[in-house]
Amino acid sequence: MDSLLMLIPVKNTIGYTGNGDFQKSKNGLVSRNKTSELVYSGLQIIKHELCLENPKTVFSLNEVWDDLISKEKLYGIIYKGIWADVGTTKNIGLAEQLIDEKNV
Repeated sequence: MDSLLMLIPVKNTIGYTGNGDFQKSKNGLVSRNKTSELVYSGLQIIKHELCLENPKTVFSLNEVWDDLISKEKLYGIIYKGIWADVGTTKNIGLAEQLIDEKNV
């Protein structure tokens, strides 16, 4: 394992409007699947050498993930709680509502 992604079931998301990103096998290996029920949460544990070894100054982690997928070294875990997509102002409000509800 060179990287571990936290994946969220789409049904457990707030503010997310899309299909999933990845699928996970029974042994935890991750592969691409744009129609899956799992979305990348934005959280991962990655061997930092993988980024240091990239000769580009600016690059997408998608490049690293695709390489790890081909080497069967990208794994995932599923978070079963609620997750909020905070990529827009509207979604930040939804996330704040979720926090307020949990603090009641």
